[in-house]
Amino acid sequence: MSRLSGMTASAAWDIGDLASGAEASTTIAVAEAKMGDFVLVSSDIDLEEGNLYAQVSAAGTVEVIYINSAEDPSDLASMTVRVKVIPSDII
Repeated sequence: MSRLSGMTASAAWDIGDLASGAEASTTIAVAEAKMGDFVLVSSDIDLEEGNLYAQVSAAGTVEVIYINSAEDPSDLASMTVRVKVIPSDII
């Protein structure tokens, strides 16, 4: 897939127990991702009261971060996280 059309990748992720206000992160390899590129992220489960973010953290690597915004601890089911990296130079 060319950089101009964006790059996609996915990974299985099981966060496990997470305290209120805590965060967990994982990385996904996206070969042509560059610092400054835009990242869209999605999950195949209900994130309850949490938030999912993603960024290119190094060339070829996307970091996905989940923050538990609920007042109580959470224990999410295992999920598949999908990312799409959009090159910043085409926007």
